[in-house]
Amino acid sequence: MAVDPGLSLDCRSVLRGGQASVRQVSPFGGEGYMRRIMLRAACEEQAEELVISYEPTDSAQRLELTEVRKKLVDALDSVQEPFAYYDKYDCLAHYNQAYARLHHSSEGEIIAGMRFEEILRRDLRNGLIGIPVEEHEQWLRDRIAQREHQNFEKEMRFSDGRWFRVTERSSAGGSCVHLLVDITDLKIAQVGLQQVISGAQAATWTVNLETGESDVNDRWIEMLGLDRQAVSSLGFKGWRALVHPEDVAAAETGFLQCTDGTAAAFEVEYRLRHRLGHWVWVMGRGGVSDHHADGRPYKISGVLLDISGQKRLEAELAMQSAAIAATEEGITITDEAGTILFTNPAHAAMFGHDDPVSLIGQPWYSLYSPQVAAELAAKAFPALREQGYWAGQAEALQANGTTFEQELSLTEIPGGKIICINRDVTSRNAIERERVQIRDRIKLAQRQEIINLLAAGLTHDLANLIGIISYISDPALEDVGIRLPRSLENIHATARQAISLLEPLQSLGTGKRETEETDLAELLNEAAGILKLGATHNHKITADVPDEPIIATVDPLKPMQVLLNLGLNGRDALGDGKHEIALSLSLGEPVPQTAALEVGEIPDKPYALFRISDTGTGITPEVRARLWEPHFTTKGNMGTGLGLPVIAEIVRETGGAIALETTSGVGSVFYVAWPLAYPDVQ
Repeated sequence: MAVDPGLSLDCRSVLRGGQASVRQVSPFGGEGYMRRIMLRAACEEQAEELVISYEPTDSAQRLELTEVRKKLVDALDSVQEPFAYYDKYDCLAHYNQAYARLHHSSEGEIIAGMRFEEILRRDLRNGLIGIPVEEHEQWLRDRIAQREHQNFEKEMRFSDGRWFRVTERSSAGGSCVHLLVDITDLKIAQVGLQQVISGAQAATWTVNLETGESDVNDRWIEMLGLDRQAVSSLGFKGWRALVHPEDVAAAETGFLQCTDGTAAAFEVEYRLRHRLGHWVWVMGRGGVSDHHADGRPYKISGVLLDISGQKRLEAELAMQSAAIAATEEGITITDEAGTILFTNPAHAAMFGHDDPVSLIGQPWYSLYSPQVAAELAAKAFPALREQGYWAGQAEALQANGTTFEQELSLTEIPGGKIICINRDVTSRNAIERERVQIRDRIKLAQRQEIINLLAAGLTHDLANLIGIISYISDPALEDVGIRLPRSLENIHATARQAISLLEPLQSLGTGKRETEETDLAELLNEAAGILKLGATHNHKITADVPDEPIIATVDPLKPMQVLLNLGLNGRDALGDGKHEIALSLSLGEPVPQTAALEVGEIPDKPYALFRISDTGTGITPEVRARLWEPHFTTKGNMGTGLGLPVIAEIVRETGGAIALETTSGVGSVFYVAWPLAYPDVQ
């Protein structure tokens, strides 16, 4: 009423007179509007009523358009995104302040009437659009051509790093609305998301529930060894066909729950078939990513992570855990404070516990007596700190208070934790102690056997010497021209030799060995003289020694025993007829290659070589195979079979060797390599 004060009076006038009223009113000044009031006749449904209308005059229409344009300009200027309107000639008709700021440069501000191409060229010259100079013209042609499309949308990055989504909409008359939306933050977020996806090696996917079409990224394709064309129309059914038959139910449950709206997201592990035929374990996470207007799921998206390596590790850990649980060795892990964190069944059983869990949280020293625990810590912990490892034995304590012998090894791992591997060695140690006792008894028996062997050997040697004494003291010798007084001298010498053979029995068991520098040549001559005393007139005994003495540090009895045994054995092998036993000594002469090594090893240091040969019958292969065997003899009741084993032991002890060369019907030669220095006694 304030803008049309005469309205009430004119309405009463029309009601009283029934004539329509037309009047010009000016609510905003100027020519204003034409106001019409008319009376509408009554009908059955409605009563009589007044109809009032305002019709703008030409000036009012212009005023109203100006007001609308002003409001539109104010509205566009309030928009923070760059906006512009180009007329059908592609000239700038209107733009807001954001658009002006975007295209401002050193050439000044843009102004209405500038053509779109002119503005683009300014942007290129001023570096707003980061295009190389040589590509400007081609880029301009392509960009102008894009204006011909009624609807155009593109993302562009300006040289200052900002990203804009450029949208253009053309009208039927040829004008164009140009809008740029700053999507820099969105692009940064997308790049960050892409970096996360790439760094996590995540395979992404999206399924359109309306069309059944799917979209996956390159990682998804690479993970299964497929190609883009093969998965372009994969869809839900195609994906399901790739799932391992045992995993289908679990894999599709979450997806279907998202489809029917009973769940918003899901997570599941399953296997997918690789193009090469093997299975790839994946962790699948997904959920509804878009909805219809009514809330129904429209798209479902998610990621796949390849967890094949993790699954292999889990399988290996399971296998190792099973092995640890099944092993008979006890395994325990403690923390840096010595608290038990883990123990396997074997360890628990070893200490008398039915359940390994009962030991968790207990200190390690509760498994030992206080004294043993203190000794163990004093020995083991310093080695662990220095070397990271310690092994030894300790007496452990069972739950019922009994003890057992335990062998354990400790290893320190990062974080101060200690792995202990232990085993019950009570039975093993008992067997070892019994073995040591048996070994000691065997050694004692061996010593006794050596004593018996030596005694038997000496008895053998003494029997030979006494036989010589008996022979040379026989009165019947006078019948062959031997004067008895001279024989008595030989009897005396032989008796002295017999006494010297008894000397080892006096020092037996004391470990003492009397050695002295001895001329081996004199020793050989002495042995030859003794052999001559017992020889018949048909047997010739010769000795061949070098002119210079051969001195050796030796127990003189030892080489004498060797020479007499070999000489007397050779004498026994001569038989009737004229035969010869030859003894010789040389220095540095090698053992002939035709002789086979029988005892010991040829010394690698200076040695003398004894040679004892006979012209007897030789040694048969059968006898030679048992020649050095104790108690083996070819002399029947006349022999003990101990002579050769005794001298074999003597030669080995000195570090020498015996070689043999024998020919049937021709005779035998024994070579004895005797070191010149007596070996150190260990």
